[in-house]
Amino acid sequence: MQHEEPKDQLTEAALGEALGEEPRARELRLMAQVLANRLQAFKNEFDETSEPARRDKLKREMLKLRDQILVLAEEADITQFVEDTVRLGVEMQRSEDY
Repeated sequence: MQHEEPKDQLTEAALGEALGEEPRARELRLMAQVLANRLQAFKNEFDETSEPARRDKLKREMLKLRDQILVLAEEADITQFVEDTVRLGVEMQRSEDY
């Protein structure tokens, strides 16, 4: 079993303060990937079915998923910016302390 290296406590505290309970960018990207996998499964089912009612339902679901994926991707980008800014601030503070 692999163990992660201990995280920088100062950086983690600053990230926690900036983001609160909001998920990190990595988590948001993972959520988007899960939805993208589901979207692909719906696309496959859509291609395989000829039943109009089922195709309509799948189409609506695919549109919803696409929108959710776009929102998660945007949130991940914004969160990544915040995380990078916090990390830079912590590093700048450290360099001033030395």
